[in-house]
Formats: sequence, structure tokens, C-alpha cells
Amino acid sequence: METPVKPRRRYHSPQRRQQALATRRQVVEAAGRLFARDGYFGTSVEAIAREAGVAVPTVYAAFGTKGAVLSDLVDDAIFGRDAPGTPAIERTWYAELAHEPNSTRLLRDWGEYVCEVMARVAPVQRVVRSATDSDPDIAQLWQRMKDQRLTGQAAVAQLLADRHALRPGLTVGQAADIIYVLCDAALYDTFVLDRGWSPRQLARWLGDTFCALLLP
Repeated sequence: METPVKPRRRYHSPQRRQQALATRRQVVEAAGRLFARDGYFGTSVEAIAREAGVAVPTVYAAFGTKGAVLSDLVDDAIFGRDAPGTPAIERTWYAELAHEPNSTRLLRDWGEYVCEVMARVAPVQRVVRSATDSDPDIAQLWQRMKDQRLTGQAAVAQLLADRHALRPGLTVGQAADIIYVLCDAALYDTFVLDRGWSPRQLARWLGDTFCALLLP
């Protein structure tokens, strides 16, 4: 009589998980450097693996495709400290804004925070924009970036509306559109890279402009 074979237990190691996450981080950061230098289409998975110091199969095992690596790079730039996909009202920055009772200070704080985000997003956005016309999957990624930005700006506009702090005659949708346009990472490139502004100058200008356009 054969001895029953015990089912193999899955082995979950926190150390292995941390190692896997560290490897993903290496790959994403390496890809970010290469995408910025050589463009999306000019960067191969082999080059990413070499830059990251890992084997090519490791990149495929972790991500599947080069597009997935770019998608993770986008999420890292947009979400920062928060987990990708975290709803706007559950993100760290929203809680900080919601606890600021003064609407002027709220918008100045928002200007500082969004300038930090634009600095991260701008180089990634350049890569995505340059590839949208040639790859429908990248075009969808670009649309997701815009949708996520609008969701965040709408949350700020609604926060002001709930306090009855919006300028009379300005709807929540209009306020969200104004913030959306001003928070485009292309604006960061224009002011900082083209015109030589410091990020601090841009953050102050954003705060002043938010207040001038949105508050009574």
C-alpha cells in the first residue's frame, strides 16, 4: 500500500518577499534611467536587465513585458508614498490637506506638494507622451495618467466646495479643470527646464495662482 503523499505547503518568506520587492525596485529605477536617456522604443528588456544588474528572465518573471515596467514607473511617480491605486481621499496628501482649516494655506500647501509630484512625473510623462502615437497600450497608459490626475484635482476642488470656499460662480467641475491644467507636469518642464525657475519658485507661484483663481 502506497503511503499518501502530503500536499506540499507553500512557503512564504518575508525575506524572499522583501528581496523580490527590492529587485522590482532595481528594475523600475534602471528602466527609468534608460527610458529618459534612450526613449521607450530605444530601450530593450536586455538593456534594462543589464542596467539593473539582474538576469533577463528575472525581468520577464517580475513584469512580463516592457510596458508593464513603464506602468510601474508611472505609478511610482504618481503615487509616491501611497500604494498604487489608492483612492484620492485615502491618500496621504488628502488627509494632510483636510486637516488644514485655512483654505489659503491649504492651496499653498497643495502647490508645494504638487510641485514635488510634477518633478517626479515630468521625466516619465515625456517618455509616455513620445510613445503614445506608436503604441496603443502606451496611449492607454497616457490616458490613465490623465484620468488619475483629474481624480486628484477633483478631490481638492470638492474639498474646497465642501467648505464653501470656492469663488462665487465657480463650479466644482470648473475648479477641478483649473487645477488639472495647472498641475500638468509639462508646466513643470516649461518653467523649470525651459525658463530656469527653481522648483521652490514654481511651488510658490502655483500656490498664489490657485488662491487667485479659486478663492473669493
